[in-house]
Amino acid sequence: MIRIFIGLFTIIASFQTTFSQKPTQIISIHFKDTSVSQYQLVNIDSIVHFTIMPAILTSLPPEGITHQSVILGYKLISFGGGQKVETGFCWSTKPNPSLSNTFLNCPTDQRFWDDSILFCEIGGLQRNTIYYAKPWFRNESGVSYGDEIAFKTATSALTVKIEGKEYNTFYSCYGSELIKENLSVTKFINGDSIKQVTSFKEMKDANDNNKPAWCFFDFDPSTETKFGRLYNWYALQDKRGIIPIGWRITTQYDWVSFIGCLGGNEFAGGKMKDFGTIQDGDGLWKSPNIGANNQSGFTGLPSGFVDSEVASFPERGTTGVWWVIDNEYGFYQLNNNSAEITRIDDERPFRYASIRCVKN
Repeated sequence: MIRIFIGLFTIIASFQTTFSQKPTQIISIHFKDTSVSQYQLVNIDSIVHFTIMPAILTSLPPEGITHQSVILGYKLISFGGGQKVETGFCWSTKPNPSLSNTFLNCPTDQRFWDDSILFCEIGGLQRNTIYYAKPWFRNESGVSYGDEIAFKTATSALTVKIEGKEYNTFYSCYGSELIKENLSVTKFINGDSIKQVTSFKEMKDANDNNKPAWCFFDFDPSTETKFGRLYNWYALQDKRGIIPIGWRITTQYDWVSFIGCLGGNEFAGGKMKDFGTIQDGDGLWKSPNIGANNQSGFTGLPSGFVDSEVASFPERGTTGVWWVIDNEYGFYQLNNNSAEITRIDDERPFRYASIRCVKN
């Protein structure tokens, strides 16, 4: 009999021989809890000895913060071997939360393991309150925690915080909740930065190489506060995700539904434009800003657009252009000299335009 000590258990190989039959080789595994398992060696393909380590997690920035909820995420660097038992997030209004505080088990699926990223929505929070949160992961070695993150919930119900900026939202006439400001993020939801372009050459290089990028209108940082940022097609399509979890880019269905309940293309543009003019000192649109009354709540501003092939921005105050997601490269456009909203189809993904988000 041969006794082998491996890790947490002992393997005893017993070789039994009789004159009437062939030798039978048995593996006996003796565990530290005194239990024993026996297997015929002929049925065993291999014996592997490994050490189970604590999991390693990296927290991602919080997304989609409202007055009572937040979407938290982490990237799994290593699950330590063995089998995952459970995972989730814990949080508190005091630093250094643990499973002794409020916590949540988050369900996972195969996609989580493929991408090594997990997102989970936390609800029941208090408005305008600072919270501290950590991801946790339990395997056979015990519980591991990721790094602590802090966030502050929004101040009112119709707001959402993205990358620390609080956006106002509204309910459209067709029932969906939309953000009434243009998106202004600089990172994908996994934390990777989106490239900023500051010249027409950089803009064209990004598009020619299918690289996601953004720019300010007129390359002027002072426009960000009112107009947000302009993004190319490749930023929208990147699998890392430019839109915060729980939201999506407006689709053709969203635009058609919105325009329909506003009375059709001929009049919807005026109802979607913010009122006032530059000349009168009460708005950002250039006169005459025909039909503008913002009846819809969309608060459309002349955030402009740019085509990297043409290499020019429109005159300030004249045009607002937003991406629409469907099977083609498309946009919807508002103008200062018309109450109409127009759909623009483009076979080339060269434009940089604004993004609006709708809640899933």
